Amino acid sequence: MDPVKVIRNRSELEAFAAEWNKLLEKSAQNNVFLTWEWVSNWVDVYLEKDRLLTLVVFDGGEPVAIAPLHVQTERPVRGVNLRVLRFMGSGEVCADHVDMIFAGDRSFDCAKVIWDHLFGPLRNEWDVFEYYGAPGDSPAREAFREFARRDRRCMKTELVGHSICPYLALPESWNEFLSQCSGTRRYAINYSMKKLAEQGRLEIRICENPHELAGQMETFMSLHQESWNERGKPGSFSSERFKRFHLRVARDFLKRGLLFLYSFSLDGAPIASFYGFQYNGKIYYYLLGVRLNPVKRVKTGTAVLGHCIQEAIRRGCREFDFLRGSEEYKYRWTSTDRRNPNMRFYNRTSQALIFFMLRSSYRRARNVLKTVLGKNTRFLKPLAGRQP
Repeated sequence: MDPVKVIRNRSELEAFAAEWNKLLEKSAQNNVFLTWEWVSNWVDVYLEKDRLLTLVVFDGGEPVAIAPLHVQTERPVRGVNLRVLRFMGSGEVCADHVDMIFAGDRSFDCAKVIWDHLFGPLRNEWDVFEYYGAPGDSPAREAFREFARRDRRCMKTELVGHSICPYLALPESWNEFLSQCSGTRRYAINYSMKKLAEQGRLEIRICENPHELAGQMETFMSLHQESWNERGKPGSFSSERFKRFHLRVARDFLKRGLLFLYSFSLDGAPIASFYGFQYNGKIYYYLLGVRLNPVKRVKTGTAVLGHCIQEAIRRGCREFDFLRGSEEYKYRWTSTDRRNPNMRFYNRTSQALIFFMLRSSYRRARNVLKTVLGKNTRFLKPLAGRQP
């Protein structure tokens, strides 16, 4: 299985635009955060000074695997310039379920080709591979763990916590869903949805017209920012890059019928907006904007999520994915989640060795201070930057 093409710039990546989604649809990793629309817009908005190091594996002239990677240089401490290998789509946009893309059941063989290329011809171009955000059952990550155990080119592997992604398996009907809820929960959902509709003229609009997209996205972003600002926090859309990225993604997803943007208004006044995606039989719940307490004694967020879950069932979706985060409100809707281990693979470079030794020293020092000071160690900042 050869050769391997290494993509280092946007124009080379563009050459695979037509093949990208076709390969994704053949893979077990088929999810919305690996689509060409998500990845290409992330490259255009976020790549900046980082560099692509994406690998495409061919067999018989046909692409059979893609490792959508980039290299980001960080300085965890003075004098250490660490080259971190990460999946495209990571960082501020908080994409979940990112991974390598393999056609059919060829994940182990393809993963071996990618591993040998990273630790072979490309070994001098990176220090640490942060395998974060991949599903818990990722065959590529498990293959990498197996390779690391017997390949001395990998200096060290490290488990760096887990990301938790609650999800709701959807039944065939709304009544069946309600019957699965506890009596208290069923009453809360029905009460919120009914009372909200009784307060005035409730209008629920889904964005399907490109001419309405800008207005509905602006309403959504304003509601989201308003709800966070009232809590004294900046909100996701305080970042212009984050805003620009999602406007581009919403535009491209709308063209493919993947956008799940719902707007709720009461007597013509916007009160809530749900921003998510529909892909491969799932609804991905990304962000919600809700005006705080627009109606007394009515939980607007519960009513909005109830309507959206009801619509997901009507569309025949099999899952409502709440994505990363173990917030309490998600577990009012479901008790199931996925726990995705985050792995760090160390290349055998001097920078990776220094970084690993510093982290080890930091952990030992932190454990000693915890023993002496108890839990009052918030003044200690974790070494090595980003945690999942």
